[in-house]
Amino acid sequence: MFSFDMRRQSLASELPHHELQWLEILMVLQNGSSVSLFDEPTAGLAEKETEITADALKLCQRHGLTILVVEHDLKFIKQIADTVTVMHQGTIFFEGSLQSVLNNDDIKHIYLGR
Repeated sequence: MFSFDMRRQSLASELPHHELQWLEILMVLQNGSSVSLFDEPTAGLAEKETEITADALKLCQRHGLTILVVEHDLKFIKQIADTVTVMHQGTIFFEGSLQSVLNNDDIKHIYLGR
């Protein structure tokens, strides 16, 4: 997955954006909480970094952590989500599997203009 062995002497403020994201995920694993919220954890990340982030969040899930993710990247969501909740204008609009979200005509119309 990822390793910070070479960064042990670095301050968090010195880490590149993707490594700071991963550090925050590791900190969540260490704090013992049962639920954590991640707000756009892949924003600004390259494709490979996004894949590693997905693996890290799946590791959190395997350790019993419930994760809530606010995200717009459907490819990323597909890798990590069991259930997808779509919000529209501040309210829950639809909830279900990613496939059911993608097949919903109202969602297609609102978000994709189809």
